[in-house]
Amino acid sequence: MANPNFLIVAFAGQSHINPAFQLAGRLLRTGASVTFTTTTTAHRSMSRIQASDRLTFATYSDGAEEGPKPSNFSLEQHMEDSARRCSEAVRQIIEASRDKGENFTCIFYTAVASWVGEVARCYDIPSGVLWIQPATLFEIYYYYINGYGDSITNESNDPSSPTQLPGLPPLTGRDVPTFLTPGSPFRFLFTLIEKEIQSLKGDRKARLLVNTFDALESEQLNAIDELKMVAVGRYCLPWRDEALLAHRRSDLFLAPAGPFLWVIKKALIMDGGDGDGKQEESEDQLSCMEELQKQGMIVPWCSQVEVLSHPSVGCFVTHCGWNSTLESVVCGVPMVAFPLWADQLTNAMLIQDVWKVGVRVSGNERGVVEGEELTRCLEMVLGGGERSEGMRGNAKRLKDAAREASKEGGCADKNLKALLEELVSG
Repeated sequence: MANPNFLIVAFAGQSHINPAFQLAGRLLRTGASVTFTTTTTAHRSMSRIQASDRLTFATYSDGAEEGPKPSNFSLEQHMEDSARRCSEAVRQIIEASRDKGENFTCIFYTAVASWVGEVARCYDIPSGVLWIQPATLFEIYYYYINGYGDSITNESNDPSSPTQLPGLPPLTGRDVPTFLTPGSPFRFLFTLIEKEIQSLKGDRKARLLVNTFDALESEQLNAIDELKMVAVGRYCLPWRDEALLAHRRSDLFLAPAGPFLWVIKKALIMDGGDGDGKQEESEDQLSCMEELQKQGMIVPWCSQVEVLSHPSVGCFVTHCGWNSTLESVVCGVPMVAFPLWADQLTNAMLIQDVWKVGVRVSGNERGVVEGEELTRCLEMVLGGGERSEGMRGNAKRLKDAAREASKEGGCADKNLKALLEELVSG
């Protein structure tokens, strides 16, 4: 029997590409062949990754070479354009493979790219969604479109009123992903997620792979009877995750928390925080930067996993993207959760209230997080005492569980191998 042959399609965002490529690596280690597909622009960020006998890259244009889009070209239009370009590319890849007498065993694609699943069904090829957020997020979205929409909407309007969803911890308004917030300009992104969930419900052959592990979300992974979630995380390789904290409020770090490493985009370092790349800092901004550099190190990029793995790191201030959250868990580092939007709000709730491995910042009456608040949270994590020790103990416990899950014969390893065996046997 020929070795399995997989097509992986990654939406062109760093939070999609990293876990998708790490899945590719795990498939390659089983002896399978992998074709990895993303946009040409995204592939350039993977320049250190080389093709091999069993790893092929098949990129497609995202239109960047056609020049800048019109000023009124919306994100929604961009997504529609991406769907069209990606769908056509996947069709061409499938046809080219068949012309060589080869067939794909399964097509895996990252969440929101539901159009890939549609193409797979047209060719009668099994498909699987790689969900790059926690199982908790998938359930919130699932329940929103299955009878709990009003409850979740009311909850987001009234932060003091928690809602209980099956298999989930109580949720308040500050825990709800912003895609579900009434009036959100990114509401259309939820329609893509809704379409994805509906297609999964209607396709008994579809697989749902979740970037998590059983010990982290055991109840959530088993809460939906009609959909089987397969925990195949962790995907934590020291490749190219950016931003320990990509935040512009440099004054927040002028606090007695000890030495720090702050990873921030180069343009923000140059312009003092406005993000336009211009070197027209005010005197206050220049003074702030000088003072910061006396206390810590500011860099435009780092290997995040390598930093988090270092024993001198006592705390991770994070915006709570799922990749970063999971990496901190795997490395056993307590967190100060500083969420901004999307799934980050829910992830912050998991960090503080469920796993108890960190503290979440709170804004003032205007929603602004002040320096004193960050200092308070850092002292809670780093300052010793019963709560600090409890967070460190919980972080150590989850770190050990993650390593157990990911090792040869661990639950994540077994889950992935069982899925591959099912696919190969038909």
